[in-house]
Amino acid sequence: ALSNITVAMGVLNSQSDRDEHPLDKYYRSLNCSLEILSPTSIEYEELEKCLKGTHGPTHTTYELQIVDAFKCRKSQECTSFRDSENKLLLWHGSRITNWMGILKEGLRIAPPEAPSTGYMFGKGLYFADVSSKSANYCYATKRKNEGLLLMCEVCFY
Repeated sequence: ALSNITVAMGVLNSQSDRDEHPLDKYYRSLNCSLEILSPTSIEYEELEKCLKGTHGPTHTTYELQIVDAFKCRKSQECTSFRDSENKLLLWHGSRITNWMGILKEGLRIAPPEAPSTGYMFGKGLYFADVSSKSANYCYATKRKNEGLLLMCEVCFY
């Protein structure tokens, strides 16, 4: 969490030589491309079908729905694994406070000095084929009932 705060502060405090809107500056500093998906697009419909179709049968106290969907690309990640055939689409959920760091630097394994509570299999990157399992890691509540999920193309070595 501290590393994500450091990344966020770096983005917010970054200097710009150009006369640009602060939101444009912050977006540019993330070094990723975000494209909103139209609710009528095939990608959006497939995403919604996956979200609903992979909701765990034991996660009965809530429903998931898409408010907005974006396609996120980080060029260095696309080229690194483009030719791999060993890929799956899996879900990843995280607290809202982590997302600026995730967008800027990608998903990262927690550093050795970070407390290791809650890691079932040790420190690593966690994904699920059940949307609601990953949604639980967004820590949304009845009062703050929005979270952010990634559907990731995960490459296995």
